[in-house]
Amino acid sequence: MKQIKIVPEKPEYYRGKEILYVVCKPSQDDLQKTYESRVRKKPIINMFTGKIYPSISHASKDTGLNKGGISKVVNGKQASVGGMTFKYI
Repeated sequence: MKQIKIVPEKPEYYRGKEILYVVCKPSQDDLQKTYESRVRKKPIINMFTGKIYPSISHASKDTGLNKGGISKVVNGKQASVGGMTFKYI
């Protein structure tokens, strides 16, 4: 990350010392890594129909089932949801 020093027009003081502002500007690589760590989409398959979905959200929208229920099924905490089973690919 690049550090950028910001110098205010009028210096500010705290306990007799001038306050310096240093701002860290992330690079594109840092931003991409942060984005990738937040995105946790994993493809899943509907074992009843054989249809593949890019994420639990897509499967939920297509089937009309609860995202939480699908999540429990793919993580092995529940046998099925709405009569359907799902697995991570």
